[in-house]
Amino acid sequence: MEQGHTPNPCVICNRMVKFPFLIDIASKEGADAVATGHYARTAMGPIGRTALFRGIDPLKDQSYMLYRLPVETLPALVFPLGEMTKEQVSLKGRTLFPGMFSDLPESEDLCFLPADNLTDICRTRQGYFRKAT
Repeated sequence: MEQGHTPNPCVICNRMVKFPFLIDIASKEGADAVATGHYARTAMGPIGRTALFRGIDPLKDQSYMLYRLPVETLPALVFPLGEMTKEQVSLKGRTLFPGMFSDLPESEDLCFLPADNLTDICRTRQGYFRKAT
C-alpha cells in the first residue's frame, strides 16, 4: 500500500480457497455446478476450452475478480447474472420477491457475511443446482 497499490485479497482467495471449497462441496453433494452472483460469463473459447468473459453490463463486470481461477474450474461454474444488467437483475428481484429487495445496499463478497463458517452458509443457502440436460 505504500506504493499506492490497493490490495485485493479476494482475487487470491477465489483461486486458493473459496472456489475450490465451493466446487468440492458441490461435487460431494452431487451438483453439476456452482452458481454465483458474479457479473461474468463463461463460454467456449477459441481453443475449444471453457473461457472466462466479461459480463454484459460494463458498469458491473466482475470478471477481473475471477481471472486467476484455473481454466479447469470454469466448467463447474455458472454466472447467471453475467447475461444481465444490474437494472435487469434488480427488476427481476423486485418482481419475483416484492418488498424483499427494496432497501438493500450494494452486495458484498461472501467473506463479509456474518456467519460462523462458510460451510453453514453453503448448507443453508445452497447456491448450486443441477444443469439442464
